[in-house]
Amino acid sequence: MVYGTNCLKTPCPDGRKCQVDPSTRFPGKVWMECVVRCSDANPTCAEGQVCDRYHCLQACDPNGPNPCAEGYHCDRRGKDLPWSCQPDSWPVR
Repeated sequence: MVYGTNCLKTPCPDGRKCQVDPSTRFPGKVWMECVVRCSDANPTCAEGQVCDRYHCLQACDPNGPNPCAEGYHCDRRGKDLPWSCQPDSWPVR
């Protein structure tokens, strides 16, 4: 099962990179998305997104409505990083 956009079948738009995240914890499942690179020097992401470890991801609020797509949950990778939609293949804190 593929969660997100199957960017191996449908190429990403210009300026985006296909990111594929298989998980040994979830055999038969893979997370794919077209991501835009960002950094501290170039933190510009589209409205509703945040820069999280060099990728623009969907922003979310753990206490608000869930904007995350199926197969994703609202989390952050560290206490100093923004809340964003993370693949369910990543452990929930």
